[in-house]
Amino acid sequence: MKKKILLIGAGNIGFRHLQSLMKLKLDQIDCLEINKKRITNLEKVFIKSKNINFFSNINYLKKNMM
Repeated sequence: MKKKILLIGAGNIGFRHLQSLMKLKLDQIDCLEINKKRITNLEKVFIKSKNINFFSNINYLKKNMM
């Protein structure tokens, strides 16, 4: 069974949650963040992790979930 998590918001506290989720053995982490500048910064920090997907729009997230 695949382990998936949806993290909504990646501000200061969300960033800490994302760091702790990276330590767990999860198959996929979807992160919904509206601020596109913050998404580019997070992608630079988590560049090696292939199991994190960043989304800036809830509609795009719904399309990928189905």
